[in-house]
Amino acid sequence: MNELFTFGYSGNILISMAGGNFEEPAGSMIVNVPAGKKVKNFDMMGGKPQPIFEDIPKSDVEELRAQNTQLQTYIENMSQVVDALLTMLASNNNTSPETVDSILNTLKGSDA
Repeated sequence: MNELFTFGYSGNILISMAGGNFEEPAGSMIVNVPAGKKVKNFDMMGGKPQPIFEDIPKSDVEELRAQNTQLQTYIENMSQVVDALLTMLASNNNTSPETVDSILNTLKGSDA
């Protein structure tokens, strides 16, 4: 997304404006800001000012969504492990079907 930035001689951003087609005024520049980044300020050394990018911090909701996804993946993996263990128990001649059912009911939270 293109943004128009007006900045001072120290590189501090004075005005930023998102939009489509606009004329580039003198003392400003149109910067293509990468997704997930924002312009922190401008490097004024050298011939042409260069934008300095920084990451946009994640919001609390985004952090919680990431944690939720990790927990869901963990639960799915643990479910596969439990299923494999129950299959091994069921194939063991010394394990009764009632024992397997009892374990399953306990895992599902029912009173068996």
